[in-house]
Amino acid sequence: MSIFQPTKSLLYPQFESYKLKPLDPEENILEYELPGQGATQSRFSNYSSSFSNHLNFKEVKNRIGWDHLYMNYKTKKGIYIDKEWNVIGFSINDDLVPTFNQLISLPIPISSTNQQSEFPSALSLTLNKWAISSGHGTLYILEISSNSSIKDQGKFIAKYEFDYPFLLRSQHIISENEIKLLITRSINDKENQKNKTNTFELIEISINPNELNQIDNNNNEIPKVNWKLKGGDLPIYTSWINNGWLILSPEEFNENSISNSEKELDSTVKGEETEQVKGNSKLGLGASTIRDQKDSNDKIDIDRERSYPYSWTQDSDSINIKLPLPKGYKRENIKLNLTSTTFTISISSKEETNLSAELSEFLKKPVKTFWTNIDPSLSTWTLSNDQIEIDIAKIDHNIRWPSVFSPSNEDDDDDEDEEEEVPETLSKEFLASVRESFNNIKSREQEEEDDEPNVNFQHPTIPALLREEMDFDEEEEDDNNNNNLGEFNNGQSNKIGKEVFIGFINFNEKNGNDISTINWSKNTINILSLPLSQQSYDKEEEEEEEFGIIIKSAFDGLLFSPPFSATKTNDSNLIKKQWKHISTNPALSFVLSSKKDLRLIKHLNLNNNNKTIVFAFDSGTSSIGQGNIYIYYNPEKNEKFYSKQSILPISGGEKGALLGINSIKINEKQIILALTEKYLIILKDIL
Repeated sequence: MSIFQPTKSLLYPQFESYKLKPLDPEENILEYELPGQGATQSRFSNYSSSFSNHLNFKEVKNRIGWDHLYMNYKTKKGIYIDKEWNVIGFSINDDLVPTFNQLISLPIPISSTNQQSEFPSALSLTLNKWAISSGHGTLYILEISSNSSIKDQGKFIAKYEFDYPFLLRSQHIISENEIKLLITRSINDKENQKNKTNTFELIEISINPNELNQIDNNNNEIPKVNWKLKGGDLPIYTSWINNGWLILSPEEFNENSISNSEKELDSTVKGEETEQVKGNSKLGLGASTIRDQKDSNDKIDIDRERSYPYSWTQDSDSINIKLPLPKGYKRENIKLNLTSTTFTISISSKEETNLSAELSEFLKKPVKTFWTNIDPSLSTWTLSNDQIEIDIAKIDHNIRWPSVFSPSNEDDDDDEDEEEEVPETLSKEFLASVRESFNNIKSREQEEEDDEPNVNFQHPTIPALLREEMDFDEEEEDDNNNNNLGEFNNGQSNKIGKEVFIGFINFNEKNGNDISTINWSKNTINILSLPLSQQSYDKEEEEEEEFGIIIKSAFDGLLFSPPFSATKTNDSNLIKKQWKHISTNPALSFVLSSKKDLRLIKHLNLNNNNKTIVFAFDSGTSSIGQGNIYIYYNPEKNEKFYSKQSILPISGGEKGALLGINSIKINEKQIILALTEKYLIILKDIL
């Protein structure tokens, strides 16, 4: 059973379309030119051109989606690193006017031939301290002094040297004198280049933000490394959730490669610790560890091509299920019964034939509950051509089912008994209707006085603003036949979403730096959107924004939050317990798939009115032209058929490419910030 089960009352099976909510750029957009030469995402001019050979496809994808805008949510101040390697700080007053300060300058890196550099990155540590990575192996602790009479000033109070470039990912504050930092790095050694494989490390370090060291001396200090995990791809999201690290990654990270400093003195104990981590790691399809010799990409392909016990399709008034059997079975071997709410099946075994593993698992639970009520008097089943075919009559026509069966309500900790959800196989007829709708629909206007809008079950959701932008060709049909809209396109294609495993790293209660368990989900999920802010969720106090991720479910986007009650008890069930379905953005994956140049897709969950607003940002460059932000709102209360969407130009042209996005609250109002190469953009009154 999937841990992501939708709540029927939060779905919109009769949803028709998005309608345009006009926004005025002159009223809703404030533009402020950046000081100096502005910002950039091009950091290769100081390095040998031979480095381009070191970048693999996975690294390129990570760089395209990197966010260069960093915020401290308590002080409501932000920083970015400009084109000339200056650390620029900014604050925004109550009138939404930013003040920029050059806090300090990073040393310009010297050309090298060892490893490709990373982007400079930053994380807020305390109210006045930041961790700054140069992108070429140096970690600085930046202290900012504020004075009402002068501008903010910064100075480096500590410096730590690594043997490799790295990116800062997340932080967790243990105390005033201890902060954990999560970093990643790419391993570009000769063995990887020879075998054409990709290896990455996820590393946790501990620092004391109040500890000073002599940053100008030649004795380079090395930070305390708690552990390292190896994997086959870079994570798309990391965050501390109450008592452990939540990792969303296309491939698993496993194999703790070091122990803590005390265990390093005893090689025997160190070996035992490594074996403990191995034993507690759940290796599913797509795992990438030292023990595995096969290329990790092959494992993902196997996962995507897994077999299911049955296939199913639907139309406006029926569900069709096909359940394949081995040869030799007859009708008397099968007992099948349908009621208005349940489906019961049992198959007598035959010595000369064996049921598939998937079917055997399916039959372990003989009685299953339908997603909603059916009409058993009009439902039938037949056995022919070595398969059971079941035609189920819907009671509520024009209601699209997200799955055939409802999940069990039992709170079962043993995930081995969980039943896997089977995705719908889209029929050719349905896909043909989608194609036809692009050509035929001229207007989506609905008369205000209509009490009952005309609902067309086979009518796909097409935003009114984007009718002219749709492009649905033969190649895309193959992808939709597999019910998979692919990955974040990042300007590379018109596919959307990212297939990832969910990982959770627990720690020993006696020594918080010792990994207790590394748990990974059995199957991948398709992530459509990540949280707009990168704050840690490690406090028991109520957060202004509840953490959640939006996953793809058919054409919709569903916001789920993790089971916080499990994490607060130091339990590893973050990937076993059911996540909570918070809200639905109907047809989100469908409308996002029409975009050609998306760079970042983020959402903001507003707890006070239970709204989830999704922001999709075009890359926007000076050469291509205008880059937009597409805003998708939840349907209003009691609205089933329509929702609102908006569009605003924020990048491209003289503004340059989009580099980063974030949000802060000013005067109790949430504002959206966008950093481009030449401007800081403030979006107001759009929520």
